[in-house]
Amino acid sequence: YVQGLLLYLLAIAFPFFTVFLLMPGRISSFFVWMALWAWVKSWDIGFAFIHIIRDLLWQNTNKTIQSLEVANFNWANPSSVVALAELHDPLTTLNTFFTIIAILTLAVPAFTAHLTMGASQVFNAFKGSMNGQVENFGKRKAKASKNEEHTLATDQAEYWQQRAGIEAAKIAAGDPGMDDEGVQRLMKGDGSVARNVRSAYQLGVYRAALGQGAYGARVQALRQHTAMIAGRRMNYGAIQASRGAIEADTNREIEKFVGAELGTEGYIPFLASEKANWSDSSIGFTDSASFPSDGDDGD
Repeated sequence: YVQGLLLYLLAIAFPFFTVFLLMPGRISSFFVWMALWAWVKSWDIGFAFIHIIRDLLWQNTNKTIQSLEVANFNWANPSSVVALAELHDPLTTLNTFFTIIAILTLAVPAFTAHLTMGASQVFNAFKGSMNGQVENFGKRKAKASKNEEHTLATDQAEYWQQRAGIEAAKIAAGDPGMDDEGVQRLMKGDGSVARNVRSAYQLGVYRAALGQGAYGARVQALRQHTAMIAGRRMNYGAIQASRGAIEADTNREIEKFVGAELGTEGYIPFLASEKANWSDSSIGFTDSASFPSDGDDGD
């Protein structure tokens, strides 16, 4: 009945599949109908083999009482009587017989589909929807992971940018050789320009660090770093590892462009590798009382 229903549906769909013959590049779609028709019709061959197998099984599983020998049989033992009945009763194996025939009959569509359309195409018909669900889930998780990494990287990069900007503003505000916009003033030949060269150089370092190109590269580097550490995994451990790596990298940049922290007085607006003791002759906007000096020249 199932075979007849499928053939009826294929007959109805035939005119619609013939339209593909008129469409450029879609003629292969018509062969799908032909493959389906060949698959359903091939069931007849499978059922014919099942008919032969059924007769063979019936002949070999049908028990008779012709070989029954009861000369020395113990009829008083119930278990022996039941075992003898099951061994020779034609109906004892009837359930096994029909179970085997049912399994073979149901296997005909799958086996003929393998022969007509190939195992890969039959499997693809079932795995298409599953693959779609898995891919969509993976895309959503990957997007969420990238967004999390971008958020962490952007927050820390902006924090680092603001801290460096504050220190740069301190230099511009406290340096008599700089105007309110951080531009070097025109100084007379009294040595002020030479005294302010160091501050001007440091302000240039900050400007290079605060540029748009440097900021974009900074965020991209942080994203790549966190992606390598977290492995795109959206879990608590991966996020904490990414956050720790970003904060450590940010602290390194702060010490590089701002300096080591001195108690509650904030950050020294110079590189951390340099000493924190300058005189007024070497800076131009701090006096010698601000930082202790080791020598006459402030080194």
